[in-house]
Amino acid sequence: YDNAISPSEVFGNLHLLARHFVRGRQEDAHELLRLSLEAMDKSCLRNCGRPLVGGPGTSPGPQRPQPPTVVERIFQGKFQNQVKCLRCGHESNTYDPFLDLSLELPHADSVPAALKVFTEEERLDGDNCYRCGRCNELSPALKRLTIHEAPAVLVVHLKRFNLFGGKINKQVRFDDELSLRGHMSTTAQEGHGPKYRLYAMVVHAGGSVGSGHYYAFARKPALPLAGGGGGAQQQQQLGQQGQ
Repeated sequence: YDNAISPSEVFGNLHLLARHFVRGRQEDAHELLRLSLEAMDKSCLRNCGRPLVGGPGTSPGPQRPQPPTVVERIFQGKFQNQVKCLRCGHESNTYDPFLDLSLELPHADSVPAALKVFTEEERLDGDNCYRCGRCNELSPALKRLTIHEAPAVLVVHLKRFNLFGGKINKQVRFDDELSLRGHMSTTAQEGHGPKYRLYAMVVHAGGSVGSGHYYAFARKPALPLAGGGGGAQQQQQLGQQGQ
């Protein structure tokens, strides 16, 4: 354990991430991750003399100057939310940045299955019809959320806590690799869907949102190949958070 890193400096400065973070009190690992990324993003902006406006995962524009920070280059991807009118065929597309994928578990027993539910097509009809911008009428439509830009490092958040603070304890299967094939938008540059290799996990042990303990697993960095050569195609990394 000579090479172990103590988190004492982080632990002793939790209040810099959020005022409600208090030593010894139960907190959420996913919230800690998001607040840590936001703090690092603000530090990047401050060191570059750029205004502290917005945050990682917010849309660029007059309130969020470019170029992207190092946090955005590593963790940020982009969703495409498409609604297609079934009356005239008109497609409405909106795009939103994201820092992680939060996957529902009630109807899935594996990470790929949860991802399939996340990006599956939804029909809007009846009382839930869509007002088409071309027809200017309430029309049946198909709605689908897909990934338009895949991040360099993909963070997957498994939503194990329900609205009442209880925990979904069922086993959720996952593999060493996760492909986004079939989950990308039709106009994405990486339409085939990149493949990610599992690098680290955060796991919650406990029965509810108010009790328990988090522990982590991380893959040991691979040694470089002899002669400094690399593989034909470097896979992107997957960080998985299981609450």
